[in-house]
Amino acid sequence: PSNFKQTLRSQSIHPVDHNKLLFYFLLFSLDHIDIISMYNTKVAFYAALSNAGHVGPYNMDIILAFNKLYTNVGNAYNSATGFFTAPVHGVYSFQFTVCGSLFGNVGVFMLKNNQIIMHNYEWKEDAAFEYITNSVTLELFAGELIHMRLPAGSSVYDNINSHSTFSGFSHIYCC
Repeated sequence: PSNFKQTLRSQSIHPVDHNKLLFYFLLFSLDHIDIISMYNTKVAFYAALSNAGHVGPYNMDIILAFNKLYTNVGNAYNSATGFFTAPVHGVYSFQFTVCGSLFGNVGVFMLKNNQIIMHNYEWKEDAAFEYITNSVTLELFAGELIHMRLPAGSSVYDNINSHSTFSGFSHIYCC
């Protein structure tokens, strides 16, 4: 219910029916708490992969944990595991850039709840730096997960200059 008084009128509540009155007031309050928490939940993160240099290629897929955390408003990104967890239902945007500097495949998967939603790769024919960048905007429900994975046979590169990054943020919108 969007208006407590309208709800009371529509339910024909008599002033003496305090239990019913409290019940509808509680429903109204909970609806507004959900709305307030949704609009006040600020989420933004930006992280780089590591200082390790080349990561991969491996003979199996691995989760990429972007562990050089620069920003993590709302603490929705776990830099130890590489997983973003949506704190509330809403619209979120994510962007990644990965760098390759070896011959062969440079590539990544982006996954939502362990299902691939994006796959980007490039076959490199030289040892020069090459970059892949992409972004996506998704509706997520509270608790849904986003993470990046390195496909088997692919490699990426990072060092102190943060060549490979992953970021995301929640959109603030109103009714």
